[in-house]
Amino acid sequence: MNASSRPQGNIARLHTDWEEINSELRRMEQVLSDAIGLYLRGQTAKPTHAIAEVERLRALCGERFDALMRAIREA
Repeated sequence: MNASSRPQGNIARLHTDWEEINSELRRMEQVLSDAIGLYLRGQTAKPTHAIAEVERLRALCGERFDALMRAIREA
């Protein structure tokens, strides 16, 4: 691998990583939305686990996005 293709390889890896986390975040946000609807109808307990998971994924997604943008700027 030559030096000029390394940044693109790193960017591609970071992009794939970010897309996977972002996809999981979107899925969990839908789970949370559904859980909130059930909670508001009195059909389930407060969705604290789903809230915590969405918060965790949002933080992780933000970190990966920042790393991806940094890699692009530095390429």
